[in-house]
Amino acid sequence: MTNQPAQFSLFLNRYSYDSIKVGSKTGETLMAIDEETMQSVVVKRPGLTQPNPDLLKSSQADLLREEKALKALGSLGSNTPPALCRLVDSGDFVDHELKLRYLVLEHARGTPVPELVDQYRQAGQLLPERLVLEITTQLLDVLAAAHRLGIVYNDVKPDHLYWEDARAQLKVIDWGNAIFMAEDAKASPAEDVFQVGELLYYLIEDAIYAPPVPGALRESREWVSFTQHLQPGLKRIITRSLNPDPAQRYEHAGALQRDLSEYRSSRRSSLAEAQLEIKQALVAPNREKLEHAYQRLEEIVSFDAADPQSQKLKQELDAAWGAINRQQQLKGIVILLSEGEWLESQQDLQKYANEPEARFWSDFANSVIVEGRSMSPEARRDFERRAAAVVKYMLQGPQKLNEILAVLENQGSQPASPDNRLLGFACEYFNSALLASTLGKLYRLLR
Repeated sequence: MTNQPAQFSLFLNRYSYDSIKVGSKTGETLMAIDEETMQSVVVKRPGLTQPNPDLLKSSQADLLREEKALKALGSLGSNTPPALCRLVDSGDFVDHELKLRYLVLEHARGTPVPELVDQYRQAGQLLPERLVLEITTQLLDVLAAAHRLGIVYNDVKPDHLYWEDARAQLKVIDWGNAIFMAEDAKASPAEDVFQVGELLYYLIEDAIYAPPVPGALRESREWVSFTQHLQPGLKRIITRSLNPDPAQRYEHAGALQRDLSEYRSSRRSSLAEAQLEIKQALVAPNREKLEHAYQRLEEIVSFDAADPQSQKLKQELDAAWGAINRQQQLKGIVILLSEGEWLESQQDLQKYANEPEARFWSDFANSVIVEGRSMSPEARRDFERRAAAVVKYMLQGPQKLNEILAVLENQGSQPASPDNRLLGFACEYFNSALLASTLGKLYRLLR
């Protein structure tokens, strides 16, 4: 279809336009304004400069088919699917003594689906499953209504679909290829079902479906192959829709619509469960829980990467994972403390200055270093050895700190066992002026 400079500024003294799209089959399309309602509309008419009478006749026939299909669907009143571009007006006009038909249609707002797919492709992404299902569901609303009326659309293709993201609304255009089953005994809704399968394949794979050649089909018995990971339910729906045998496909769009609706419902339930599992994993996170939570998050992201809830969950998981990694790194540094590496450990702890636990251990190491400076080399070595033993003792968990606190509260009991001797040293150590304030910090951190 090509654009030509406008030959007319007003059609039927009502529809103003500034450009004409000339198609190879249906004639001319005017992107116009209805001067009476001031609404954007689309005017279709045969090509006024078409010299070939056969093409002119074909164009007239297409317009009459489209008009008949749209009037039938429009007769459903409030039950007319919102995705249908409704017929606004129709009638005859005369040009060069020829009586020709024209249609005035609702203007399809939004982005043509091929452009939508291209936008995601440019961003290095595929169309999210949420959007694929929403587009297909609204299309099936239209096709199911048409099939109930005995109409086969016979022209499901991305170019005929417009998606308006702000309103989450699909619009279906161009019914010039419609077939009426009452007039054609060979017409079958299975053709529309196959075309919907092709559309689903295109939206998911960003590729045109290529049916296998008959010989290859006899060999493999597989007529669809996917490069993208799909949920089994969705894969089954697409595969059945594209079955080479029309009798094995869905009988009509309504049957496909029911299957897709059940799949969407089960998918939403699964995603809700995944969100709950992730939130539970974040309550008391560990590596195993978070690894499983990330796997569940992949399910959510594959459905809709732009969903604010999934983005928030990812941020929370990343924060929890980072905290666990920092804890592991901190633990490694504290183990160095327990081995008497005071100066090196204190320097490493500076990297985690925003972590309360890191600040505590940094104070601890600094205190050992400062107090040791006033001692003789031999006394300092003994002091650092016993301080390292206390760190090792405390690394065993909060219960060890509770033991230290208990001994501090009961100074009358004298340590006897090696463990108790460590306790006694810890009590003496914590009673020092430099370390007294750190005990409460450690207790809050470990309990």
